[in-house]
Order: sequence, then C-alpha cells, then structure tokens
Amino acid sequence: TLLYTIKFEGTMIAKSVVLFLALVSLSQSWNTRTLACQLKEGTSINSHTIRSWSRTVRGGFGGISCSEAQEKVRSQCNVNLNTKSERQRICEHYSASLPVWPGKKVVPVTRMGKANCMDHVASNFWRDEDSHGKSRVTNVCCTKYAPNPWAPIKVHCCDSICY
Repeated sequence: TLLYTIKFEGTMIAKSVVLFLALVSLSQSWNTRTLACQLKEGTSINSHTIRSWSRTVRGGFGGISCSEAQEKVRSQCNVNLNTKSERQRICEHYSASLPVWPGKKVVPVTRMGKANCMDHVASNFWRDEDSHGKSRVTNVCCTKYAPNPWAPIKVHCCDSICY
C-alpha cells in the first residue's frame, strides 16, 4: 500500500508539472501584443511609408493590455536616424527617383508607430516629437554618384554624417 501511495503521489506531481508547463506555454502566446513601427516621408499617418517593421512585447503573468502595449511603442520604434547605415538604407529606398550628383533629394523622415490592437486613427499613433509637441522630422539627403567616370553609379547619403 505504501508503494502504491508513493506511485500515486508521483503521478499527481507529474500531472501537475505537465499542467503547469502547458499553462506557462499558453500564457506566452496570449500574453503578447504586436507593435507596428514605421519610418514615414512626412508627418501624416497617410504619408508614404519608407520602411516598416514589427516588435512583439510581452506582459507579466496577468497579461498585457492594449494601452500598456501602446506605452511601449516609443521605446520599441525609436530607431536611430543619426547613423550612416540607417540613412543609406533610406536613400536605397528612393534609388529609382534620385538625381545624379550634384543634384540631390532631401527626404523628410518621421518615426511613427502604434500597437496593432489600437484603431488606425492619427491620435493612436506615436510620433517622434520635440518638447513643444511638434513632429520631429529628420531630413536625409540622398543622391547618386560615381567616384570615377568608369565606375557604376551608386546611391549615396549626402549628409555629413555619411562621409
């Protein structure tokens, strides 16, 4: 009888562990929200999208609400536009419409984003803003250039940060 009791308790413990692991696994899938991040040409949500990406955020065991996810948009969508690689990536997006040096195209770029669970209206979008609530726009200079007459023409960022 003692052996049977120990075996029964062991089975109960094993079932409890399996149930616990199943609940943890399930909580990881329902306990997430997706954020939509964009770089826009201009300051409107309807402006041309230069680049978009998504981020997944997780909450505690109790879940993550839509408003909690929306509060994370700023930190998750705040890509650094002051790098050569990011500005070059923006210029590559416009390669078909860029003039050849000394001509150039200046692209006004605004960082935006929202939680996918929020309605698609302007007030639900986070925009990078200054301390006065005005959209912060980063102007990115783009051109095509060939360093030598025999070299192929390539897309270049023409901002000083790119040299």
